[in-house]
Amino acid sequence: MDLKKIFSTGALALIVDFVTEWTKLLHTDYFVHPDWQKTVDADARLFSVVAVILLYITIHNWTRRALTPTLVVLIVVLLLLLGICIYIHSVLPDVPKVDAANSYIRIWRWFFIAADVAAVCIGATFGLWLVAE
Repeated sequence: MDLKKIFSTGALALIVDFVTEWTKLLHTDYFVHPDWQKTVDADARLFSVVAVILLYITIHNWTRRALTPTLVVLIVVLLLLLGICIYIHSVLPDVPKVDAANSYIRIWRWFFIAADVAAVCIGATFGLWLVAE
């Protein structure tokens, strides 16, 4: 096991998680609904830990050349997920029924968790990219 790779992956994943939590960078009205704003971080952290472990197991031997497109794909996925959150935020006031609105809010929560996990995975992948040959 290469401790330098493990440390860089974990450190940058933790830094990204800490910065997004501390600054509330992703906690704007467009990305987060007030009903679940306080509880979503615990779920996102659990999924982030699992995703970073699986990501590390999958890509720890990749070269910098192979990691570059992976970083680009993760950034595009993050932007798409945040775009979906913004779209749901804009559509929600037009939903006439409360049950349908609650359904949208539940779906919105899962897209936000996925975006948070993608942000942490970008940090982990960038950490591996920094130490890769």
